[in-house]
Amino acid sequence: MINYICLQISNYLIKEKIITDKEKYIYSYLFSCVFEEIMFDFITLATGIIFHRLITSVLFIIITMPLRYFAGGYHASTPLRCTILSYGIMIIVVLFPQLSFEHSETIQAIIFFVCIAIIMIVSPVDTENKRFNISDKISLQKKARITVILICGIQLILWYNKSNQHTQTITLCVLICTLSLLAGYIRNIKNVS
Repeated sequence: MINYICLQISNYLIKEKIITDKEKYIYSYLFSCVFEEIMFDFITLATGIIFHRLITSVLFIIITMPLRYFAGGYHASTPLRCTILSYGIMIIVVLFPQLSFEHSETIQAIIFFVCIAIIMIVSPVDTENKRFNISDKISLQKKARITVILICGIQLILWYNKSNQHTQTITLCVLICTLSLLAGYIRNIKNVS
C-alpha cells in the first residue's frame, strides 16, 4: 500500500514535469523511506504516550536518530529485518529502560563513557551499499563527534539532576548505537578479507 502511494506521488511529479520518468523509482523509494521514518517516529511517540513514557520515547528518537545517521553502523539485509529490528529495539528501550542499569550508577557511567569513546574512535562506519569517500567520512565523523558531545552534555545534566530513568534511557540508546556501530565495523572487516 505504501509503495503504491509513493509510486502515485512519483507519477504525479512526472505528469507535472517535476521529475523525469527515469527518476520515478528513485523518488518512489525516497518517499517510501521518508514515510516509513515518519511512521516509526509516530509509533514510537504513540507507544510512549500509551505507556506513560513520552519523555523516554522522545529521548530514544533524539539520541538514536542522529547517532545512527552520522556514526553509521550495521544495516539489516532486508527491509523486513530492518523493521523487526527497529521496532524490537524501540520497544525494549521505551518500555524497559529501567531494567538495564537499575542497580549501579557507576556501571552505567562506565558503559556510557566506554560507548562514547568507541563512537568517537570508530565512527563513521559505512555499509557495502553505501560507501563513504574521504570527504564524507571527515564530515560525518565531525557531525558524530558533535552529536556525542551534545549527548554527553544532556547526560551530565540529567545525572546532576538525579534523573535516573532518563540517564538509563540515554545510556541504553548509546549502547545500542555502539553495538550497531561495532557490528557494522566487524562486517566491513569480514567483507574486506
